[in-house]
Amino acid sequence: MWRLTKNILPTRANLHKKGISLDLQCPLCHHEVETTNHLFLHCDLMKLTLFASHLGSHMPLQVDLFDWILSWLTCHDTLGTQLFCTILWKFWAARNNVVFRGDKLEPVCLVDEAMSFVQEFNDANPPRRGRASLPLITVTPPVSRPSFSVFVDAGCNLNGPTVWGLVLKNHDRITTFSACKCDDIAVDPIMAEALGVRWAIQFVREQGLHSVCIFSDAENVVNCIANKVKIDAIEMVAQDCRELLSSLPNVSVLFVRRDQNIDAHNLASLARLVGNQTWVGAAPNASVMSNYAENSATNCIVFGCFPAFC
Repeated sequence: MWRLTKNILPTRANLHKKGISLDLQCPLCHHEVETTNHLFLHCDLMKLTLFASHLGSHMPLQVDLFDWILSWLTCHDTLGTQLFCTILWKFWAARNNVVFRGDKLEPVCLVDEAMSFVQEFNDANPPRRGRASLPLITVTPPVSRPSFSVFVDAGCNLNGPTVWGLVLKNHDRITTFSACKCDDIAVDPIMAEALGVRWAIQFVREQGLHSVCIFSDAENVVNCIANKVKIDAIEMVAQDCRELLSSLPNVSVLFVRRDQNIDAHNLASLARLVGNQTWVGAAPNASVMSNYAENSATNCIVFGCFPAFC
């Protein structure tokens, strides 16, 4: 990370500055000169790698690479920061394997390796006793011993479609209902997440559920709905959410870490293949998702799915 932020990684552009004559095209996408900025912010394979991760992130538009990295290094999501840094490290190593060994870079396999590395590191370095855990961010006071938990996540591309996944679990943490939704609209990631939370609230109301916690891994969206921050881009949707919640006194909206929202994330990815679908009971397992992928008539690729797909 130090070499990356100092822009001294031996990318082809940096080697050219030192007088080395070589092909300057990116060895991964072959679209632009391989600068540090291109490789880690604009390269197609980097975009796919980041979206395939449990971060489920999209590259920000018109942002400085180093400001973007700094925002991850200073955020409150410790696991997200670890995973982000590990993905950058693994991506550079994979790039070198492409250049020097002729390997193929597989985004899903790369992020699985990164997640396994982070988990192994944390297992070997447990939190120190007495370390305070991060507080939950809530819209309303958290429901005590909720009867149901709803997890929701979103995914989008600049040209559409936008997809969502929703998982309903009972008080024993058993999945009782799953759904994915796909809409041919192009919205920013923050709007997609806000629409996902609104969908979850509407689902709770339509099903007549009581004592429910709705979980989203979009902290800024949860804060906006809670009136803790103002985000003009989603204010109208946030207002809709607040009005819906006002009629549901035993429903809370909470922020959850990305690694605890994997089921909803995977269902959002699955929506790219199957469109709008619902399931009574547990979410589709890896074999079912594989069959959908193999039998789909589209050319879509599921990113961020179960480890069995690498």
